[in-house]
Amino acid sequence: MRTVITIILISGIAIISFIQIFSAGAMGIMIADAVIFLLYCLIGFLLVRYSVRESRKEEILRKKAQEKTEQLKQSRDELEEQTLKFQKSRDALQTRAAELESWYQMIIQRELEMRSLKKEIRALQREEEQGINTSN
Repeated sequence: MRTVITIILISGIAIISFIQIFSAGAMGIMIADAVIFLLYCLIGFLLVRYSVRESRKEEILRKKAQEKTEQLKQSRDELEEQTLKFQKSRDALQTRAAELESWYQMIIQRELEMRSLKKEIRALQREEEQGINTSN
């Protein structure tokens, strides 16, 4: 859009400058106006070319920004998926750790009970041996 406006403005001023060449009365003024017209056309051409290049650069940058935005969205989605997987794994590990802790406590209780029962068995065996020894 900017390039079109630039072309329209330069063309309008060039037409006015061209008409001014032929409206001048003296030959010296006509030559000066013609030189000014040619310089203006050259500068206008360079300005339009610059404007076109800048428009192309803007379009390229816009496409690159859009591509990067898409890549970032895709990376964000992948990260969210990995986060969900991590959370599921963490929850599963916490559940398993709780189960193992429960088993550990149960095994400790069993071992303590077994020690207690062994002591009780030994005490009963001693009483029985003492009972046998005293009856002899």
